Amino acid sequence: RIIKKREEYRNNRDKYLKRFIDYSKNNKDKIDKYKLEYYSSKHGKIMQALSNINKRCNSINDKRYNRYGGRGIVNFLTYEDMSLLWDRDNAGSLKKPSIDRINVNGNYELSNCQFIEMKENSQKDSSIKVKQLTIDGQLVKEWNSIAETETQGFQRSNIIKCCKGLR
Repeated sequence: RIIKKREEYRNNRDKYLKRFIDYSKNNKDKIDKYKLEYYSSKHGKIMQALSNINKRCNSINDKRYNRYGGRGIVNFLTYEDMSLLWDRDNAGSLKKPSIDRINVNGNYELSNCQFIEMKENSQKDSSIKVKQLTIDGQLVKEWNSIAETETQGFQRSNIIKCCKGLR
């Protein structure tokens, strides 16, 4: 039965696609209302966060993959774990809840994660330093940000390429 349905869909793909587009146009308000309700619910926010974690850890096409999956960071969180964290950290009362790894080099696992405000989480990244090393790995100089290196004549794009391992 499933195989017949697939064959019917393949043979009538244009018909189904047109029906989908027509439905989307005629029910835009209804669809937008549903999306708003879904993504503002606890379930929607947890699913969105879990999806984003999986993308940055598993998809080499994700622009953040090098900072997560490319460094060996793995997601061990399930929906149930995320729900537990959500309730434990009272994430529903936060303006913009964001999942945070307590140990930035650790995996996404129950003991290493918490929900915090997005603003607080993004400020944690500002503590990253830019270090200039010799070929032997000895420290030459350290800056507080990429912007600070630009005042010394370094190009931002070259620094970023070095961080991504492209140079």
